Parts: sequence; structure tokens; C-alpha cells
Amino acid sequence: MSESEKMESERIGVLWKAKSKNGMEYLKGEVLGERVVVFPTKEKRTESTPDYQVLKSVPTRTDKGKVDEDKQQDKGKYNDKNKDKRIPF
Repeated sequence: MSESEKMESERIGVLWKAKSKNGMEYLKGEVLGERVVVFPTKEKRTESTPDYQVLKSVPTRTDKGKVDEDKQQDKGKYNDKNKDKRIPF
């Protein structure tokens, strides 16, 4: 088994870089079937304070109450059209 195949078989999720409207960078994607967003901690008070926080993602709704499809994240599913957006950790 190649290193690439081994990594693929052990994958539990995928994340993409994103930027909010106000310019804050964060990660979004899917981990263990849950859509998530990952934000940096704003204030690191002690060494034991986490550097990042992982939150469940909720679909963005328009003012008419409909889910805005453009703002959803590929329904949280990894597919080959997004392979160039993978973050190499």
C-alpha cells in the first residue's frame, strides 16, 4: 500500500481554507460525517488554552428563510473536483 493510499484509508475528514466577509480566515469541511468550522481562539490566556475551536456548521439562511445554496459547503462531502483545495497537513 502506497503512502497516499494509506493516508486515504485513515482519513476522518477534510478541511478547506475560507475567509469571512470581514476578512477572518478559518477552516470549513467535514470530520467523521459532521460539517464543521474551525476558528482560531481570539485570546490565548494560558499555555493550556486551545489554539483553535471546532464547531458544528449550520447552513446559512437567507432573509426569506431558505437555505442559501451558494453558502453551503458542498454538503460537507469530499469529491475529486475539490482535490486541489485540500490542505496538506
